[in-house]
Amino acid sequence: GGGGYSDAMGTTRLSAFSILPARIARVGLAAVIGAGSLLAALLGGAWSAPTALAYSACQSSTASLWDGTNGLGLSTWGASAWINTRNAGFCTGNDPAGNKDTISAWSMVTDRQVANYAQAGYMRYRDQSNYHLFAEYTDTNCPSGYCHVDSPTLTYPSDNTQYWEVYSTDSDKIEMWASNSAIGNLRITWTGYDPTVSGSNHWDGPWNEQYNGETHNAGSDVPGSLDYKTSFTSVAYFPGSPWNGEQFPPGFSDVNDYPQPSGSKDYYCSQNGVPSEFNIWVHGTPCNG
Repeated sequence: GGGGYSDAMGTTRLSAFSILPARIARVGLAAVIGAGSLLAALLGGAWSAPTALAYSACQSSTASLWDGTNGLGLSTWGASAWINTRNAGFCTGNDPAGNKDTISAWSMVTDRQVANYAQAGYMRYRDQSNYHLFAEYTDTNCPSGYCHVDSPTLTYPSDNTQYWEVYSTDSDKIEMWASNSAIGNLRITWTGYDPTVSGSNHWDGPWNEQYNGETHNAGSDVPGSLDYKTSFTSVAYFPGSPWNGEQFPPGFSDVNDYPQPSGSKDYYCSQNGVPSEFNIWVHGTPCNG
């Protein structure tokens, strides 16, 4: 790689469940949340419930639940979004995932079938008080078919960070990064293979992009609340030729669209603002008021 960056000293921590099958199934999810309305409309009296976090009793099984946008359908070499850090609450009582349960927000690039992915964002385990940066990617050589890397770099509420993943012709790998004024350009990890080469880790094209908050129990919250939403801004992709590893961050192109939402309607809310931006949060009533 070129200059102007640093590498994270990440550690691997296995989750209590395999995320990969749920990600593959995601391609069939319907957009069950309405497209949302502008912030002014939402704050104009449609809400009557408290604005506190809405976490509730733990369900007996784990499930991958998302709030954000899936499958924009743009041919890309990567994905990027600025995501602010917001608090979230874990479900109460007996959590089947124990202290390995997580809450996260991320950007992600996938192959055409959503069978392979690489993502970067922030995450918190149940037994941790602070969020940290993380990256994850599919790899047939890793347990459960994916590798997970936890960075020691922490992020706190109100931080705003660009999380991006892109294929680099400099390394011949998909690289996963985080960038802001405090940490500079921080490479969290990269794939242990070249996804353009035939073999067990080959990615079929064209590649796609996704941006979401994620939980693994229906009683837990995605990051963000009505008063302090989690904002995804400059939602972007990387068309044309792959990144050559020289410009930091790379020259991503805004999607210039109103990303269609995904997720659970009961507690997970989504709202479009302007093109290439959206908010997510959790609330104690359905998002339609």
